[in-house]
Amino acid sequence: MTKVNEIHAKIKKEGKRNATQEIRFHEIVVKGKESFLKLKGSDKLAKAGRQGDIYFHLVDSKHPHGPKLKTRQLALGSGKGASHIAGASILVYEGTKLPSYCGPRTFLGPFIVVKKRDMIKHGLQQNDKDRHGYVSLPKGSYQITHQMDARTGERVVD
Repeated sequence: MTKVNEIHAKIKKEGKRNATQEIRFHEIVVKGKESFLKLKGSDKLAKAGRQGDIYFHLVDSKHPHGPKLKTRQLALGSGKGASHIAGASILVYEGTKLPSYCGPRTFLGPFIVVKKRDMIKHGLQQNDKDRHGYVSLPKGSYQITHQMDARTGERVVD
């Protein structure tokens, strides 16, 4: 029986060691008149990043938006997949316009302003293990959109 207990203890210890949150840091890179997001450690430039079923698009600070919302939640709903939560220094507004390069069937989410580097977390409780990793965004303006299931045309909820 001792051998089994040793194996269980080893598995438990290894699980705790590997349970740290992944944090994906993004930077803003300016090329000419355009700004792009770059994932730390990568050479690829993009107009958007992703956390599970939401996308955050880097947009101009004058991008149209509605009034400030009384929520930090970036995905609609109350299920586990809706738990993309903006950090304390992120202002959340009603989204009113898709970025120009998005298709008309794209699901519009809120518009956010990151006042200083902060994170979008996934999980409502502290002990909720994050399937997507946290996303660290630099100061800037971002339009959130939701992933669409191409087969059904409906919003994906992870």
